[in-house]
Parts: sequence; C-alpha cells; structure tokens
Amino acid sequence: MLSPEELAAYDLRSSDESRRLQQELAEFQPSEEEYLAIHRLKSANQQDFQDPNGVFLSAEDRSKLQADNAKVEAEIAAVLGPERFAEYKIKTHYAYPAAKALTDQLGLPPENAGAVVTIQHELPDQLKAIRENPNLTPEQRTAILTTLQDTTRDRVRAQLTPAGLEAYEKSWGSWITRIVPPERPGPRTEPTP
Repeated sequence: MLSPEELAAYDLRSSDESRRLQQELAEFQPSEEEYLAIHRLKSANQQDFQDPNGVFLSAEDRSKLQADNAKVEAEIAAVLGPERFAEYKIKTHYAYPAAKALTDQLGLPPENAGAVVTIQHELPDQLKAIRENPNLTPEQRTAILTTLQDTTRDRVRAQLTPAGLEAYEKSWGSWITRIVPPERPGPRTEPTP
C-alpha cells in the first residue's frame, strides 16, 4: 500500500492524467518547477468535470469548462512569464507536432514550425471579423477571403518552402484551403420542354 506521499508522487508521473499532460508538454520541455505548476493548475481544474474534453458535458458545463480553462491559461501565463508562455502556447497547440515533423523532414529550423502554428492560431479571429462584417457583399467577402488565403499561403510557404507548403496542404494544412469556402451550387432548374 502506498503512503499519501508515494501516491501523490505516483499521480504526478504515472496517472492517466499525468501521462496525457506529459505528452501535451513533450515539445515544450518544461522544467521540473514548470511541470509541477502546470500539473497542479490543470489537475485542480479538471477535478470538477468527468469529461475534461467536454464531449459528454451539458452546454452549461461546457461553458463553465471553457471559462475555467481560460482562467487556468491565465494562471499558467502568470507562472511561466510572457516569453515562456508564448512558447507554451505554440508547442502545445494540436497542430505543432505535424508542423515540427515536416520542418524536421525538410531540414528547417524548429522555429519555422512555431511560425506556421502562429499563423494558424491568428486566423480564426481574422476569419470571424470578415465573415461577420455586415457591410460586405458576398462578392467582397469572397475577394477578401481569397486575398487572405493567398497571403496565408505566402506566409506558410516562407516558413516551409514551396515543396513543404504543398506537402503540408496535402496532410495537415487543410485549414488553408478552407479559408475560402467552396462555392455552393445554385438551385437546380428544370429544363423547359
């Protein structure tokens, strides 16, 4: 039987939650002090929810989880400081491992993977502003989105090379192709006899 201290030490390194956190933080490579602080903050937050991913939670619990996650992120930012927190946000982003694997394969610096993730991370706010702008006609919106897509491709190409961009778009870069929604077919008209 484990003592309370031994159980706490086990939970820090070997529980399912700890293993998920270690995997999430693998590219970030936290110091022992950073790991302990992040573990403590995230563990305290997830104890209130049966499903930490929010899949089976009620809408009310999902909203509470999102608010709690934002609070935890702010607390992690306070612990890490601005520079280290920026690195944490990039290297724990779900898209980072794929971008990093591609930059490794292409012999590019790991910072290029971080730049690609930053570009992807900035995009939702830009898209929301364009899509929700009531002053744009559908044609204007499409033109602006097309320009944004072209600019995004140029920025990603600068980080990955032209061949790298092509490979990225085929595997993990579908978010770039989805900037401009595909045209929807108009209503079908029946031929007149």
